[in-house]
Amino acid sequence: MPSSCSKAVRFIALVPHRDGAAPLMAHKARLFAAGAFGAYSFPPAAPLEAVSRAFSLGELKGLARSIREANDTIRFGLPVIRSYPPFTFWGPELEMAMPRIEGDMVLWRSEPPVWCAALVPGGEAGFFPSPPAGSFRAAMIANLIIRPLGQGAIDYSFEWKLGRPVWLPRPSRPPRGL
Repeated sequence: MPSSCSKAVRFIALVPHRDGAAPLMAHKARLFAAGAFGAYSFPPAAPLEAVSRAFSLGELKGLARSIREANDTIRFGLPVIRSYPPFTFWGPELEMAMPRIEGDMVLWRSEPPVWCAALVPGGEAGFFPSPPAGSFRAAMIANLIIRPLGQGAIDYSFEWKLGRPVWLPRPSRPPRGL
């Protein structure tokens, strides 16, 4: 984290099931090999919103249900940059409808969300290999908190913790033929 951030930051994050995230995790390894030191500095997730407080279990369940109602499948799009100071996220845009969360707890919204393949201080990611194409259906949402460690490479040294995950409900299946 840049030195301007000395306290914890909270997000609501979307985390694909490990099978859906496998191509993205392989991409993180390629990014790191290409010199993107921020490739392993953020969890394998898409920050949906920065929030002022953790969501309750009921709020997470409601959001998971809303996301599923709006999205059967979530696809990876082109690489984009989204910034929420002190972070600059780089990765594939998630082609998904994102329900609005009302209230003053939302400090920032990633619209559309980006699966964070790497943190890129200064927003420069032009030399990175393009992320893979693909999609996923199974995912969970969770509270995410990130705290600076205060030592090491300041732009990349922090700890993170995902709260109790809430899985998106199963996508509805069309009725079988007669």
